[in-house]
Amino acid sequence: MGTSKAQRLAQVLRDGGVNVSFEQSAIADAARGSALRTMATELVLNALDDVEARRDTQLLWPSVLVDGGINAVGAAVRVHRLDRPRWACMRCGFKQAASSAIAVQSAATGLSEATLAADHGRGLTDGDIAAARPELRPWLKEQQQLGRTVCATIAEAQARRVGMNLAAGFRPSAPFVAAMSATLVMTEALKSLYFKQAQTTQHFQLESMFIGPKSGAALRTSVDTRCECSVYRSQIEKVAADRGKLAQSAR
Repeated sequence: MGTSKAQRLAQVLRDGGVNVSFEQSAIADAARGSALRTMATELVLNALDDVEARRDTQLLWPSVLVDGGINAVGAAVRVHRLDRPRWACMRCGFKQAASSAIAVQSAATGLSEATLAADHGRGLTDGDIAAARPELRPWLKEQQQLGRTVCATIAEAQARRVGMNLAAGFRPSAPFVAAMSATLVMTEALKSLYFKQAQTTQHFQLESMFIGPKSGAALRTSVDTRCECSVYRSQIEKVAADRGKLAQSAR
């Protein structure tokens, strides 16, 4: 559509009357930047594919963090609240991967890690192909001619590995599955904001949208006492308390 997802979504929210800006970067880089460092981060909504990005987001230590996820046909939501210290945060709930998502994507597509670290929503360029592994350049040229984005190329490469032949125009997620994940995220976010005493659904997984609620399961994972959320609990709570005082004074 000619703009990045971050820019496009920011414009949709502005059109709805919300004062919003957009940042387009890795979560870890954004967290170190001036824009996020000046914010009183009370609520974070995640819609991320990468385990490491999810783990990095937790380091903002918001009062409420709601994380949405999908598989091929199912949707899930995870919640971490600072006022519920018994339950795992995103860092002890998502174990560190043996290899990064970018390394796995690079092995599948032949694209360089620099290409894969950039915006996945853009189309493949000649520069991307020139920097790719030589044996996969002809295949990448075919993907470019089909008008595929970096994201769609990753999905096509992963599908080829398991013997799937995807039709032109394939999109990495089914809209109704992604919409269900978004619904779960907003439900948990609103519950955390307006019904603070309600039971927290730490992890809810709907395995199949085709099977429906029968495939759903509510899970809870206890905190890992070796995780930062436990080891640095007192410092995290102090930062959250100071953040609350700043928010009150701003009003």
